[in-house]
Amino acid sequence: MDRNGYDWDLLMWREGAFQGKLLPPDVAPRYCLRAKRIFSEQNEKPYVVELDLRDDGGKIQYVLLDLIGRSTVPQVFVNDKYIGGSDDLRAAVDDGTLQRLLAAS
Repeated sequence: MDRNGYDWDLLMWREGAFQGKLLPPDVAPRYCLRAKRIFSEQNEKPYVVELDLRDDGGKIQYVLLDLIGRSTVPQVFVNDKYIGGSDDLRAAVDDGTLQRLLAAS
C-alpha cells in the first residue's frame, strides 16, 4: 500500500503510471519555463506536474528528494529515465540523449 511512508499514488507517479515525458512543475518559473521551451524546440509537449497547484505538491517534493536526492524543480523524466533539471535537459539535447529517448517512446 505504501513504501517508506509515501502515498502509493505518488510512487505510481514516479514509477511509470504516466508514460512518456514527465516534468515537475512550475514553482521555479525561470528554470521550469526553460525546460518547457526545450521540449517545445523538440516539438514535444511534456506532461507537467504543477506542484504549486496541487495539495500534495509538498509530498511529491519529498518523494523526489528520497528517490533522486533533489527536491528542486524542474526535474525531468523521459520514458521513466531520470534526466535532471533544465541544465541537464539542455545537455541531453546537445549530446543527442533526449532525441534517442523520445524516439524510443
